[in-house]
Amino acid sequence: MPQASGVTNITDGHIASVENCISSVLREESQRSEKPALEQIMGLVRRADTVTIKSEGTRVLANVIKTVFANLSSTDQRRKAARKAVATPENANALAALIGRSKKYPMLISEAVVALSFLTAQERGGEFLSAFVVYGTLTLF
Repeated sequence: MPQASGVTNITDGHIASVENCISSVLREESQRSEKPALEQIMGLVRRADTVTIKSEGTRVLANVIKTVFANLSSTDQRRKAARKAVATPENANALAALIGRSKKYPMLISEAVVALSFLTAQERGGEFLSAFVVYGTLTLF
């Protein structure tokens, strides 16, 4: 299960560093041919068959969202670009799915709810959360 341990290692390395989170979301000049790390992780989440990989990968997303949104008054352009990049219906759906499959793990539910709450601070962000609350799904987008 090397993929799951790799996702866990990335989670541990990103929790404390705003710059690492921003770099994992935005494509750097030096990596034009590669997708950003978070995009690669979310691709793995979509393809994965195991709940462990889906949950750990989505936890990375939740941690990145919490980190880049932590200081909403920040005027840093890279941080703003990272916020915009993570505020997608696909990411909101991944967080909603984490909530749905984590009934035994209240901490995972809490992490996903906090991340979804931060997404509401973005343009169209309220639509993500209200669709989830009203319809129980975010697949309207």
